[in-house]
Amino acid sequence: MPTAWEIVGHTAVRDTLCNGLGAREGGHHAWLLYGPSGIGKALLAREAASAFLCRGAAPPCGACHSCRLVHAGTHPDLRLLQRPEGKRDLPVEAVREALAFLSLTGHESSRRVLIIDDAETMNRSAANALLKGLEEPQEGAAILLVCGEPNRLPATIRSRCLLQPCHALGEEECRQVLQRMGIAEAALPLALRLARGRPGRVALLRDEGWCRSLQQWERLLEDLPRCDLAEARRLSGGKWNAAALQLVVELAVEAACRRISRLDFARGEALLDGCRRLAELPRRAERQTLRADLALFGAVVELRRLSAGR
Repeated sequence: MPTAWEIVGHTAVRDTLCNGLGAREGGHHAWLLYGPSGIGKALLAREAASAFLCRGAAPPCGACHSCRLVHAGTHPDLRLLQRPEGKRDLPVEAVREALAFLSLTGHESSRRVLIIDDAETMNRSAANALLKGLEEPQEGAAILLVCGEPNRLPATIRSRCLLQPCHALGEEECRQVLQRMGIAEAALPLALRLARGRPGRVALLRDEGWCRSLQQWERLLEDLPRCDLAEARRLSGGKWNAAALQLVVELAVEAACRRISRLDFARGEALLDGCRRLAELPRRAERQTLRADLALFGAVVELRRLSAGR
């Protein structure tokens, strides 16, 4: 986990969290950090956890034994709960186990922290289990919920948390994060364009293969009505991960939207409908069994035809 000086931006949010959780007495036991994905909410939650567990004079001091353990990801009184890889939901068993952890005596002090990332992915049973934990807080325990879509959480959970909105980074802050992430200088313009202040969502550009693929897609879609379908078929082939598919879809929708003003009303509406259908592809690919490569290629063929006014 980055230390305080490594977290770029979010100064006011960080101060609010660290002051609220760093207080020795009287702090609220549950916080909900919400905002767009890829902006560093989980890092902020861990920094807040460091403040809560810090043994120094000005939490988080970054130098005490507790802060060093949090930084290393090995603090015995900090538990991070995430949706299991490949699963759609955060299961109730994981939430119950995490709440049981909060009922134990702390190893380093009397304090314990639970961070639940992607909290909106809890299924109904998991949310109900968490609600009981929020209604009956353990002494010396704090719960930090991190989510991108707070409206997907039950109102009963939201009402028991202090709500802390988090916002996208400015362009220069985003550039700093992308450079620290190791994005190649040649790929920075594309990364900034796709990130839109949310650097975490373009982390796959650190991979040379995906970076090259996204750059090829960008060039291919510059002139959508004349894009090379053979090249589109080649680039569409193979396995897709959710992040890469989302970014290519956005490039295609962006290219199509540049064409809408050049078409008459009826053709523009048809192209806009095609964009809406394509924008649903990542969600459909996540929740249905479909060939993302074939679906993406088919959508590009349709947008190419519609963008030419045919």
